Formats: sequence, C-alpha cells, structure tokens
Amino acid sequence: MDTAPALGLTHVEALSRRDAAVLGLIWLLPGAAFGCILPFLTVYAARRGLTLVDIGVLGAVGAAAAGLAQPLLSRLLARTGRGREILVATLVAGALGAGALGMVAAAPWIIVCAALIMVGFYCGRVVTIVVTVAVLEKAGHGSAMFARFRASPPFGFTLTGVAGGLLLDTLTFRGIFLIGSLLFLLTALAAAWLPVEEGHNRASGAAAVRSEGEISPRRVLLTLSVMALLYGVVSSTSDTYAGLLMKSLHGSSFEIGLTASIITVAEIPLMLLFGRLADGGRRSRLLVLGMAVVPVRFALFALVRQPLQLLATQLLDGPAFAAFAVVGVSTLAGQTPREERAWAFAVYSAAGTVGPIAGPLLAGALAARVGLQPMFGAFAIGALVIPVVLVAGLWPLLRKRR
Repeated sequence: MDTAPALGLTHVEALSRRDAAVLGLIWLLPGAAFGCILPFLTVYAARRGLTLVDIGVLGAVGAAAAGLAQPLLSRLLARTGRGREILVATLVAGALGAGALGMVAAAPWIIVCAALIMVGFYCGRVVTIVVTVAVLEKAGHGSAMFARFRASPPFGFTLTGVAGGLLLDTLTFRGIFLIGSLLFLLTALAAAWLPVEEGHNRASGAAAVRSEGEISPRRVLLTLSVMALLYGVVSSTSDTYAGLLMKSLHGSSFEIGLTASIITVAEIPLMLLFGRLADGGRRSRLLVLGMAVVPVRFALFALVRQPLQLLATQLLDGPAFAAFAVVGVSTLAGQTPREERAWAFAVYSAAGTVGPIAGPLLAGALAARVGLQPMFGAFAIGALVIPVVLVAGLWPLLRKRR
C-alpha cells in the first residue's frame, strides 16, 4: 500500500561492511565514469562535424541499445542468477566505448561508441538495483538507505564532470574519455565481490508487500513505465542539448561542463529527502510533485539569456530525478511480488532509457528548424502530460487517506 515502507521487511541480519562497500563502489564509479563523457559528448561530436540531427541520432541509437538490452538482461539474471558476469560484461562494453570514443572521427563510429557507453552504464544499473534491493531487504532497511546508494552516481558524475570542465583546456577530449574508460574497468573489478546470491530473485522467501485491493501491481508498473518513458523523452532533450544551449549563450568550457553536472547539487539532497519521505508514506504524491516541476524547468530553458540563469534552471531537475530514481523504484518494490521484481525494475528502467530514442531525434529536427530555445518551449508544453498520467494511473493511491 502507498503508506507502507517499500523496502522495509522484518530485520534478518545487519548490512555487512563488505556488502555496503561493494554496493557503494558499483553505484559510485559508473556515475563518475559517465561524468567524464556525457557533459562533453555533444560538444565533442559537434567538433567532429556532426549536425544537430546527427547528434539526435547519436542519442537515439544509444538509448535504443540500452533500452532493448535491459529487459533481456533482467530475464537472464532471473533465470541464471549470474549477476556478477552480466554486470562485468556490460561494464567492459562501457569501457571499450569510452576508450575508443576519443580515437574515432567518423560519425558512425562515434555513434557506436556512445551506444556501448550507454549499454555499460544503464544495463549494469539493472543488476545493481536488483542486488541492492535484495540486500537491503534482508538487512531490514527501507527507501532511505536505498536513496543513499542511489545518490552515489550523481555525486561521482558531478565530481568528474566539474573536474573535466576545469581540465578541458589542459587535457584533450581523448584524455577525459580514457579516464571514464578506466573508471568503468575499476567498477568491473569491484563487481568481483558482488553478493550475487542475494541478487538472484527466487520464488521462495517472504512475499513482497502487496497492495490491499486498491490498485493492481500491473497498473502501477504500467503507470510508472509510461511516466518513465515520457520523462526519458523530455529529460533526454536537456541531456543532449543543454550543453549546446550553454555554448550558444557564450558559456566557458567550465560552464559547459557544469551544465550537466550542477543538477546533482539538487539531486543528491532531494534523493535523500525523498527516500525518507517514501518510507513515511505517500509515495504517489511525491511522484506527482516531482514530475510537476518538469514543464516548469523546460519553460525556463526557453527564456534564459545568461549562463548563470541556465545553471540555476538545471537545478530544477532535482525533484523530478529524485522521484524517478528513488520513489519510483521504492513504489515498484512495494507493489510487485519478489519473483517478478527483476522484470519490473528492468521494464521501468528500460522505459526511461527508451524514451530518449524519440527525444533527441524530435528535438534535433525541431531545433534545426526553429532554434534551440523555441524547441525547449515546445517540450515544456508536452511535459504537462507527465503529472497528468500519474494522477490518472495512481488515483486510487492519491485519494487514499493516511
């Protein structure tokens, strides 16, 4: 039910320091690796001669590769329990893509490298979520503890993104991308100590927290997947084109790097806050509140005139991302039978990853015709659909009194 802690089951045994350290590393290091790449990818691609439409294709292909692979990997994980091997394979793919990115010049190869990086980052996330939820449940922890681990990637992303922006005039793009490749490989080494036996979803054991007739697990999964899909469509537009918008506003190399990484200044504390609030109940209201900020943020993108204004606007991604990354997972964990969670998490994550297939393509075509800021204004109008979907799909939970 909406007011029950999503991950908190009866205490069985304390979370060991070893498991906490391993989970912390496999959450933190991929975020740091991604921070060496994402803030600079579109600028690097543009310098290599890719057009706005080409950059849209780059984002779409990467999203398609990662989105389609996630449900397949979740089924493989559920059937075999080989979380360690699956995670290592995806991380090695990300390392190969990041290492080769700065060495290729042709647009098709840049797109292939970007796709490998997306697979490494997002597909590894599916295994990590399943393992983390299982380990935390066994230790009797709830959404607040999950939020601590989930806040690690944005912290790593910010650290390397800011450092990369500061060092971009000293290091080449190739050097920054190689650092990202090394961080992917370090994560693969940490995964050797992954507690995979906890991540294998067995049909035995305590049942998941189920809804008490007010809403079906399938309706929750469908609603949250549509939310994730639409959020992915809209947010991928800022991920892909906010750096170019900063460049058009005559931002410095440091400000370009900061454009993507500054959002974690709001994301990290809000994920921790939303995790605590989710344990207290009313997760559906947190989801609606977080997603209602999305159209406001994009409307401001259309109006900013200075780099500082753009950086301030980026902070508004905090509530939406906290709702997606913490409250959405928390809600699914509480509403889905345990043996079906790997699939539910993968569908939810894949929806958020597949959304960027359409987002960058549509945004690139629209921006090429009307300009960057009018494009953001159009997406602000479309983003109004996201909170409406949540209200319609989760209405039985929203109207429920505490």
